[in-house]
Amino acid sequence: FFDKKLIAKNFSKASKHYDKSALVQKLAAEKLCNILSPFLTTKSSIIDLGSGTSSLYKSLTSQDNFCHKEYKLFELDLSLSMLKHWEGKNSKLIYPIVGDVDYLPFKTASFDLIVSSFSLQWVHDFETIFSQFSQMLTNDGILAFCIPNSLSLQEIKAASIQSGCNFHLNDLPKISDLEENLMKCGFKKYYLESEIIKSEFENPIQALKSLKEIGANYSGPKNFISKDKLQHFENFCLKNNTHDNKKFAISWNISYFVFSI
Repeated sequence: FFDKKLIAKNFSKASKHYDKSALVQKLAAEKLCNILSPFLTTKSSIIDLGSGTSSLYKSLTSQDNFCHKEYKLFELDLSLSMLKHWEGKNSKLIYPIVGDVDYLPFKTASFDLIVSSFSLQWVHDFETIFSQFSQMLTNDGILAFCIPNSLSLQEIKAASIQSGCNFHLNDLPKISDLEENLMKCGFKKYYLESEIIKSEFENPIQALKSLKEIGANYSGPKNFISKDKLQHFENFCLKNNTHDNKKFAISWNISYFVFSI
């Protein structure tokens, strides 16, 4: 099980510079909102789970089909610092909540649309949470989320093992498992697609640092990583780097799910 207190602490630390570092997350959120655009004219009660610094809010409200004069948007996040980070929100329409996706306090048929970007990978039990989502949605309600899947971060995983550093990297969910659990909970598929987005860094240490800067710590909760170990990892990667530009890449394999109930 994930240590949610540690996750909240990491994201709170990352909040000040999260938007500058989370470029892949921003691109994924924008694509998810583009996919959702045809559905937005009928959705006025929305919750963003793991809202962070409101990337989804900014993308959703910029869509041509998002034309509601009145709507309710709830933003839920583990980190109060993340929720406070952006002050450009209309406070009359936005309801920020500090909370955990694994423990949601909402009634049946509360929302027309549940959205989430780069957040549900922290969920403990997908079948349980998808079942709860199905209860929270209105008739014809939509669940839409993008999530890094188990094929992500292959370069850094391989280098970590081959170098002998064995950094702690959280297991990410398999696409097939997510789809299976959604079907078990009564969801119908509208859209499912995956893509790879790569981030390139000047060196392997910058790549590792980027994981810290988005709150996804690469070290275990009790592990201290010495400078010598980091130097060893960097030397190994530079020696075995086959890219012409000598940069170190991180590949995110991102899946986009749009399912109805």
